This record gives sequence, structure tokens and C-alpha cells, in this order.
Amino acid sequence: MAKKTKKSVSKTKKVHRKRVGFPAKTVKEIQTVVVTYLGKKITLKEIRAMLRYLLDNYNDVSYKKGVLTVKTEDIYSRGKNLGSFDIRLDLTNIGRGDDCHYYVLTLSPRERCGHIYSSSGRLCFGDGWNASLKSLKDGRIDDFVDIVQAILRT
Repeated sequence: MAKKTKKSVSKTKKVHRKRVGFPAKTVKEIQTVVVTYLGKKITLKEIRAMLRYLLDNYNDVSYKKGVLTVKTEDIYSRGKNLGSFDIRLDLTNIGRGDDCHYYVLTLSPRERCGHIYSSSGRLCFGDGWNASLKSLKDGRIDDFVDIVQAILRT
């Protein structure tokens, strides 16, 4: 009778997708800026959740010197590809109540005119103004970005 040999079992390596996020220091800085300029108590857990949502739903999210930048996917409006946009939110100005806390910039060189509701980096919110302002006053940065993207798509 033949001797049974152990089959060599090839070990399959589990591939873990590393989720790239923001360093803890950056999350804490964002929280400090939001609390300071809004006067709204917001926890680190809430900031992490907002940032995770933005990272999961948008092409690129970055933060530098008080400015959170979110890059949208290509925006199609009325059947026309307007390219992607940068939504830049100056967190140090979000408590002011006017429109100097954000810029919406086109990233597509082929569409120099940008968006019909955008002028000099400012977006005409129309009926979305109250909702966008409330989202910022409540510290819901992710909702603000969603509102801006929705308006760009109209």
C-alpha cells in the first residue's frame, strides 16, 4: 500500500484593502476649527464619520490650512459633461453666515465657462441656500458637499 503523503496546501494570502484616511492629528485639527468657528460641539467620532463618508463617496478629499477640498466626479448637466469640480470649504469662515466660506472651481480645461450657476468660484444656491447654510451651522460638512454637488448636477 502506498504511503499517503501530505499535500502541500498553498496558503492564500488575504488581501486587506488599506483604507486611507486622515491622520488623527488632522481629524483633531478639523474638530478644533469647527468648534472654534461654529461654536458647535462636535465630537471626534462625528468628524471621523463625516470624513469617512466624503472619502467613500468622492474622488479626492484633502485638508490643508483650514481648507477642506473635495473633488467631485464628472458633473453632467443638461446632457453636457462639465468635468469635475473642486469644492473648497474654508472651515475658518463657516460661522460667518455669508458665502465667503466656500469656492466651487472647475477642473476641466475644456470647459472654461464652468457651470451656469457658478460665477467666480461662487455657486448660486437658489432654493438650496437655506439647506446649505443650515448644514454648515449644524456642523454637517458632508451634507453641505452633497448639496453643492446636487446643485451642480441641475
